[in-house]
Amino acid sequence: MIVKTEDSDFLRDQSNYALINSNINAYNLYKQQRKQQYDFSNVQQEIDMLKTDISDIKNMLGILIQRENNGSTNK
Repeated sequence: MIVKTEDSDFLRDQSNYALINSNINAYNLYKQQRKQQYDFSNVQQEIDMLKTDISDIKNMLGILIQRENNGSTNK
């Protein structure tokens, strides 16, 4: 059996005492905010991966330039 609570946005299921959110607009807003947070987190991870990749490429280029310079002085 479902009963009303003091807060009009919630109902209580008497069989297991669970609170049920009855405010559909608040729930949809919560889902939208959660998706935005998830999307932001994914973009942030991709940017971090790109920074790491660029750093690795710079290090490899530095090693190649160093080898080239060392090779030209030994000739």
